[in-house]
Amino acid sequence: MPRHGKRYKERPLPAERAVTIYLNEHEVATLQVTPQHLDELAAGFLHHEGLLEDREAIERLEVDRKKGLVWVTAPTARDEDLHLRRRVVTAGCGQGMTFISAGHAKGITPIPPSDPVSGADLLDYMRQLDEASIMHRTTGGVHGSAFARPGEPEILVAREDIGRHNTVDKVLGRLMLDGVSPEGGIMLTTGRISYEMVVKMAKARVPIALSRTAVTDLAAEIASDLGVCLIAYVRGTRFRTVTHPERLIAL
Repeated sequence: MPRHGKRYKERPLPAERAVTIYLNEHEVATLQVTPQHLDELAAGFLHHEGLLEDREAIERLEVDRKKGLVWVTAPTARDEDLHLRRRVVTAGCGQGMTFISAGHAKGITPIPPSDPVSGADLLDYMRQLDEASIMHRTTGGVHGSAFARPGEPEILVAREDIGRHNTVDKVLGRLMLDGVSPEGGIMLTTGRISYEMVVKMAKARVPIALSRTAVTDLAAEIASDLGVCLIAYVRGTRFRTVTHPERLIAL
């Protein structure tokens, strides 16, 4: 008789949809996403790709969730070459690419030194992200990210998505739409931190980023140059500081 393993309890599957973002009627990108908070996704994506200055630049932001479309109108946006920059961005790890490349890091000013942050606080922020990850507990298979301010007891915003890049864009997009600067803050994520995510952090002037999982070697190299403290394998009461340990107070 063949042996059969125990069956897992059935639970809902994570949602994945194609969402296309338009800026000034130009099709900019089609992303594979979890279809929630699409206004935040579009704002964060466009802003951190350098296509949108800030919240004040947005004249119109409309979402058709059923059709998977987001329209953004920003009269001051530099859109003369948008038709050449159209991309399809998947939810996968290796293919989750945006317009950002390693070369983009060369034009970013390194983040200056700042007061160190308590390692105990970082562990508490990650615990809060875990508690806020309702979709992960319900379905599995999704990533989460959150933003916190040093010295404040609670994370400001947390978002989930099938794509780790999308979670960061949603968090930063929410801050942008609320008129909140991420400068000097802390980004937490459950997914791997790769070089393009470090570029997003550096452009947002976020000096500390931590992950429940790994940091790539190229991410560490760029983070070292740009003054971003990367922390990997945050689990329980342990973590590994990869770059700029001077930004932390030891446990």
